[in-house]
Amino acid sequence: MIRSYQRSLINRPCLLTNNKIKVTVKACDISEGGLGIEVDAGVPIAKNEEVNILMEDFDINSAAQIVWINKEGDTLRAGLQFL
Repeated sequence: MIRSYQRSLINRPCLLTNNKIKVTVKACDISEGGLGIEVDAGVPIAKNEEVNILMEDFDINSAAQIVWINKEGDTLRAGLQFL
């Protein structure tokens, strides 16, 4: 996969919300265009779904679209693109 933006590894909590959920997730990496997250596999998220991301220590409060999801055991890894 060719990325449009350089990603930086981070390990920070952030709040993911939409009309169905409000959950704290772990942000794993970040770039100018998006965010990689990890969340418990029981959290109901879906590819192409629009969510809001709040990460206060990075001054981010942005809409994002879930562009991919991979299940790794009891964890979901997901890639979000800022809108």
